Amino acid sequence: MNHNKALHIKVITTGKRVPMVLVDNGSALNVCRFRTATCLGYQQKSFAVLGQAIRAYDNTRREVMGILALEFTTGPVLFKEKFQVLDIPASFNLLLGRPWIHAIEAVPSTLHQKVKFIQGNHVISIFGDPEEPVLDPIPVLEIQHDDNLELAGFQFEQVQVIELAEPVKEYLPLPDFSDNVFVREMFRSMRHLPGSGLGWCHQGIVEPIHVQAIEPPFGLGYIPT
Repeated sequence: MNHNKALHIKVITTGKRVPMVLVDNGSALNVCRFRTATCLGYQQKSFAVLGQAIRAYDNTRREVMGILALEFTTGPVLFKEKFQVLDIPASFNLLLGRPWIHAIEAVPSTLHQKVKFIQGNHVISIFGDPEEPVLDPIPVLEIQHDDNLELAGFQFEQVQVIELAEPVKEYLPLPDFSDNVFVREMFRSMRHLPGSGLGWCHQGIVEPIHVQAIEPPFGLGYIPT
């Protein structure tokens, strides 16, 4: 097993056998090349609109043309997966990433060139795509590939948020809440603005509570007459 090959399998969809289906555990999405979708008989108007950009492993930005829902069979199992359609040169026809791998709890192995998962009470093994042709009545999808281009490891593009520095504000004179210098400095350190409330979102009271003086003073339980 001294090799460095990626794991490719065959699938059957729309009555055709599709070879060179890359199983990529480093990809956060399933990918269908636009050329593959066209050869399978799909047109761009049949894609669901996504409006999302993705990035490949080499930080190359790629625009998603839409989402294509494909039913395909590999081994004895029928699957239905959503693929991001990309107009890219690549060495694969389809790419099955973590959405498919995790959904069926599969264990892919590039070393042993197989994918194993449990279906019902059975362990299913899907072997890698052999280099020699297989005699089968199902027609094989013939697509030209860019063999020297290993474009994989797709990720959804994340929006980078840059923290902006707050503009410097000139503090207006504080209202005369107290003659205590410490109180005034506390309001200033909390960035309180005149006319705003005392809450975190400035939703509190604007004026301080005035306690009405009682003359003469009396204690609890005493009712003056």
